[in-house]
Amino acid sequence: LFYLHTHAFAAVSMNSVYDMYVRCLVDQDHVEVLNGVIENWMLCCGDVALGSLVVLAQELVNCSPSLRHATLEKATRLLKCVQSPQASEELDFIKACELLHDLLWRKPKRTLRWVQSAVQDITSGQALVNLSHEMRNNLNNLSKIGGKAQREQR
Repeated sequence: LFYLHTHAFAAVSMNSVYDMYVRCLVDQDHVEVLNGVIENWMLCCGDVALGSLVVLAQELVNCSPSLRHATLEKATRLLKCVQSPQASEELDFIKACELLHDLLWRKPKRTLRWVQSAVQDITSGQALVNLSHEMRNNLNNLSKIGGKAQREQR
């Protein structure tokens, strides 16, 4: 990679070269080398690399065709390589998408496992209260939608 940067991509910043390389690795599911490349990128470019990785994960999440899809798993794998508050927030968002999918498709066992892992991950009591309110609101909205759909079918 350094040879290519020096001889072929000298006009391009090292961060851009790493960004393109990591995108290719993620797209092709080369998880086995992804951690090492990301570590090198972080050593080379620091916070710029961190921001680029979070943006890449956000792009993957935004292009996912459903709330539970292989694209979200790619984003999750990518974010697990990054240790930052931004990455943690994105991981929480992906978990929320998966929970919403499970609630919509009525898969209570998977939902229960997610809730149990979310409770273990949450360290402050206020975050747990917020999660509880959000879940209660989502369940109320889902029951209203379900009742409305049943009335429309009659």
